Amino acid sequence: MPMSARAYAGLKAVAEWNPSMAQFLLSVLKETPHFVTYKDDLCGPLTLLLINDVIKKPLFQNMSAPPPAFPHLVEIGTFVKLPPFPQEKLADCKIFGDEWRERKITKQEFADALEQVLSELS
Repeated sequence: MPMSARAYAGLKAVAEWNPSMAQFLLSVLKETPHFVTYKDDLCGPLTLLLINDVIKKPLFQNMSAPPPAFPHLVEIGTFVKLPPFPQEKLADCKIFGDEWRERKITKQEFADALEQVLSELS
């Protein structure tokens, strides 16, 4: 059974809100799927993205390439707290969690949907 439209909407909302953590989760799903489990979290694995609301933001965003003597400037950044997740979208995340716990969504389907969402954000 494929992921419902509401579960997909929850996944999309979380990935749009925290794309760096969504990219990390996609890497885990692809490289080490056995680390992603069917626990009893309210929103399934989306909970990881929802609770990690701090991201690293580069200090030099407008720099296309650092000067040759300072290649490490690309890595310099600061941590920024994201704005609160929109409460009206949380219901869709809970539906994702319900479908995840009931194993209506496989890890592969989750990875494919997350990859699609992230490719649309690029």
